[in-house]
Amino acid sequence: MPRPLAPHGTYSAYKRHLREKSTVCELCVGARDERTAAQRAERRPQSSAPPPSDSAGLPPGTETDYRVALERNLKLVSDALEKVALDEPAKLAPLSKRHSELLNELRSFDGPEVKEDPFDAFFAGSNVIGISTAPSRKQA
Repeated sequence: MPRPLAPHGTYSAYKRHLREKSTVCELCVGARDERTAAQRAERRPQSSAPPPSDSAGLPPGTETDYRVALERNLKLVSDALEKVALDEPAKLAPLSKRHSELLNELRSFDGPEVKEDPFDAFFAGSNVIGISTAPSRKQA
């Protein structure tokens, strides 16, 4: 007993039109277009830009909520990395990349890391090279 044919307006019916080399009806063309649009949306890269700061007009507390969501997501990705490590190594690369992106986004909340310029420290009179000063000079 053969399977029933897919109704018009589905992607399967669209493929049947092509297989049979018949004229494709509008319903099936619409189904093809919907499927193509859905596939493009899945492949479209998600934005991993850091969230805008409160000065950009976000309501108070939004940044904290975003940080909590990032931390939860990081925990999920970390758990997935542990689980997948031995069973499905092919999935490690995208998970590892997402893990790094999440860490970078979380670091952006702490602000840029400011390193002291050794020349500025030298001209300010501090001990730049880490050698202890002579006892006689500590009095100044």
